[in-house]
Amino acid sequence: MLPEFRNNRSLENFYDMMDNFFNYDSNRNDFKLDIKEDDKSYKVICEMPGVKKENINIDYEDQNLTVNVKKEDKTNEENKNYIKKEIRSFNSKRTIRIPNVDSGNIKASLKDGILEIELPKDKSQLSKRIEIE
Repeated sequence: MLPEFRNNRSLENFYDMMDNFFNYDSNRNDFKLDIKEDDKSYKVICEMPGVKKENINIDYEDQNLTVNVKKEDKTNEENKNYIKKEIRSFNSKRTIRIPNVDSGNIKASLKDGILEIELPKDKSQLSKRIEIE
């Protein structure tokens, strides 16, 4: 069933659905994220339920932000009579290209299962108009 295209948001949802369908990997444990931009910075917001900050690594190199998560299931295996078991260990890594970042001032915080990464823009790297002499 295809969504109605009443506005651009519906169209974006359709493209997201198609991307998810054609790029689906049943073993994938990717976390969800949003990216916002304003005049001064980019903000990456990631869902990290049940993940401690010690299990998250964030790197910015060559205009790429990489968030690597390792979550381990530490349940007691004495009682193995599961009817259903969905809690598990996983590793997930997402890399996003974000250019023109002042890498020395990147900040991150984790609160209530939400990781927020603020990447201030490097004003010296922003484009500018060149006048012809």
